[in-house]
Amino acid sequence: MSSKKSNSALISNNYQMQTLSSFIGTNWKSINYKKTWAAIAICEIGKYLTAVSNNGPIYVSNDYGNTWKIINIICPWKDINMSVNGQYQVACIYDGIVFLSNDYGITWNQQKIPSEKWINIGISEDGSTIIVIAESGLIYKTTNYGVTWKEFTNYKNINIKKIIISSSGKFIGCIIILKEGGIVISKDFGNIFSRVNIETNDKNVQDISFSKSGQIQAIAIYNNYIYISYDYGITWQAKDKKRNWKSITISEKGQFMSATVENGFLYISDDFGNTWKEQSTVKNCFRVRMSANAQYQFAMPQNGFLYLSTIDFGNNNVVTDEDLTLGELLNLEQSNDLYKDANIVTIAGGGSDNLFFQDGKGSKAYFNQITSIAIDNNDNLFVVDTVNNAIRKIDQAGNVTTFAGSGPFSSGSQDGVGTLAKFYSPYGITIDLNNNLYVR
Repeated sequence: MSSKKSNSALISNNYQMQTLSSFIGTNWKSINYKKTWAAIAICEIGKYLTAVSNNGPIYVSNDYGNTWKIINIICPWKDINMSVNGQYQVACIYDGIVFLSNDYGITWNQQKIPSEKWINIGISEDGSTIIVIAESGLIYKTTNYGVTWKEFTNYKNINIKKIIISSSGKFIGCIIILKEGGIVISKDFGNIFSRVNIETNDKNVQDISFSKSGQIQAIAIYNNYIYISYDYGITWQAKDKKRNWKSITISEKGQFMSATVENGFLYISDDFGNTWKEQSTVKNCFRVRMSANAQYQFAMPQNGFLYLSTIDFGNNNVVTDEDLTLGELLNLEQSNDLYKDANIVTIAGGGSDNLFFQDGKGSKAYFNQITSIAIDNNDNLFVVDTVNNAIRKIDQAGNVTTFAGSGPFSSGSQDGVGTLAKFYSPYGITIDLNNNLYVR
């Protein structure tokens, strides 16, 4: 199916979307530093990367990993993290010091908090909130970029293994993984925690990651499955096979995911975690992190060379009246708008800050993760609204209605007419010459 030129610059065949997805996490190269690595971090757009080694310096790149600067602060590093723009970076060491950088990792300042055996550190989207935990269970928190710190007593004296802050820091807040097994999550910046109940033995949880809104969450469990929630952690579904999962990371919207297996390969998903593909060029990594759009991925073995995956999506700025380029498809994927004509006019969707499920005309309609589109013989546009588990219809006047599917909190596999049907994270659509829709 080629572009329907009279109606929309975005009417393109579904295979182009699949081509875009097929490149994610496949083009890996090694970085020429062979160390015993402790932790890695990557910013939202992939430009700023930082890595720390055990009893070594800090390695910083500000050009997408092309060149690296060595910061000679030699420490037994345990963890490192950064704000989404990379300006604020935090690192902790096992024998008692927390460092903060506010200039993209070039200079580092020691923080005035008690000396502890710090093991993990997290930071919010804007860098203002930082939480660090010690092996003893002691937690310290700052909400003003490290100007002042205070002890965080909610889970004092519990053997905590890891803490993570979602990229937004607003909905999920901080996440604590208990050493005895299991997970507790806070949805209010760490004030109240609730236990996550997964229908499995979750004592071997290794890592957890979140979409920016917190709606899609993924958990990696050693000698078990990957578990994914599509409803803010309310329900969980087992994915792929039982493996010795060590780390997991997901993109801003949740479509792309990467996970590592102990003494094994890296696995990638481009359909919200429903299916996973082995990436055999990356092996024995125990941590992986990705940029917001998954264009850049950063993987770390315990011993050896770091790995970096990049892909050039092309020019995202121009939409012509021809079939979409990969870059333009990425531009579609990064927002919840549909565009037509070369002057980029929004015909439907409230934009990426309005991730809801609502019918309406033009900008009053809301989508959540558009992954595929198609047009019928009557010039109606059909949109796969993946996170909302729905197929949406846009007529020539810009009216958006739910054509099929029951909405974001009622996923499944059920036949039915219109909204009585249920989908489970649909991600593709095709229309034949008789206007029959096929959803995958």
